[in-house]
Amino acid sequence: MSTCDTTIPIDRSMCNAPRHGTVLAYNDYGCRCPDSRTLATRYRRDIRNGTHTPQRTHSAGTGRRLRALAAIGWPSTLLADRLGCTFEWVGQLQREVNAQVHLTTAQRVAALYDELADIPGPSDRARGHAARAGWDAPDAWWYADIDDPNAQPDRLHPDPDDVDEVVVERLITGEHHNPRAATHAERQAAARIMRDRGFTHTRICRLLDIAHGTAYRLLAA
Repeated sequence: MSTCDTTIPIDRSMCNAPRHGTVLAYNDYGCRCPDSRTLATRYRRDIRNGTHTPQRTHSAGTGRRLRALAAIGWPSTLLADRLGCTFEWVGQLQREVNAQVHLTTAQRVAALYDELADIPGPSDRARGHAARAGWDAPDAWWYADIDDPNAQPDRLHPDPDDVDEVVVERLITGEHHNPRAATHAERQAAARIMRDRGFTHTRICRLLDIAHGTAYRLLAA
């Protein structure tokens, strides 16, 4: 099932459901927000047409992303507000209580992670809790596949300010097999060169495998 556009703010002030924005929230928690209604309608249509395929994915990437955001100061309460769920549910996702999560949940968390991973959060308490728990920050996953359950965080990665001109050029030409493995400075240099060469914003995002918000921050810094 596809998700709704999470970049458009949704007014949930009139909805008392504890979860929002998924078919589960609509069916089991009574959410009647526009995104939940749209997904539930698509789900029923796919069931009728025989085209629905249950979609779940490993919970590792979701848990790692939420733990990484906590490590840079994003508390579960604020993450829950952004995801449209309870902070208890965020805690379950962080601890990977279940081996799998709905693909829609994974996609929503990934989109939020792309938006916030470069922005320090406001909570020293969240940072302290994450540090005591040994949770890795986003920079530990720059050089490893965060969605691979067997991957290990890279705590000895190169200086994020390092720039390898060969890497930058490969990012620009689309020859880099894993753009997220490039340093922050390399991605920023590539983004600026692509902008100067007239690349569209969408093309820059695709080549660097980043969200639009991340691209704006790379170009504005």
